[in-house]
Amino acid sequence: GRKMTLEEIREEIDQIDQQMKALFLKRMDCARRVAETKARTGGDVYVAEREAAMVKRRTSDIADEELKENYRDFLTHTICISRKHQYGILTKMQDETVRALLAEAGLEEGAGKEAVRVSLRCREEDLHRYMDMAALNHVSVKEMAAKETEEGMAAELLLKGNVRQEGMRRLLCQLAKESGTFKVLSLEDVS
Repeated sequence: GRKMTLEEIREEIDQIDQQMKALFLKRMDCARRVAETKARTGGDVYVAEREAAMVKRRTSDIADEELKENYRDFLTHTICISRKHQYGILTKMQDETVRALLAEAGLEEGAGKEAVRVSLRCREEDLHRYMDMAALNHVSVKEMAAKETEEGMAAELLLKGNVRQEGMRRLLCQLAKESGTFKVLSLEDVS
């Protein structure tokens, strides 16, 4: 058959994107229903082993290694967006988590500061995921200091935003739930 023109290929991509949009919206609806169930049962949003097994299972039949890696990245990012959506629905979990983080640090939520300094320990690949989560929640990282230790990465981040902002609350909850040693260190002014 004849070769497709660039315009025809772009039209096909537009059709595929429309199909993907419908599936994405359906997936987010499922994520909402999962969050509503977890709100009742108290289950965790992030279960690392389950997620890793799911990604491995769904990519195992792709022979081309580069495409397999690209699809793994696509799935991982989609799952991250799904978790962000779930944490946004779980406002009670958010409130309890943020309250506990601030209490542990001896801080008041009412302080009118516009940045939150946090620390965490994680694997290097998780640090990349946490940066992605910050971006997805529209929270910018003003400073980052990270060093490799025997237990993985030790990082300190200055996140721009107030602890009362929705994206910041969702991010703090997500980091606290998904990183083993997450702490809020201080609330600060941004120069």
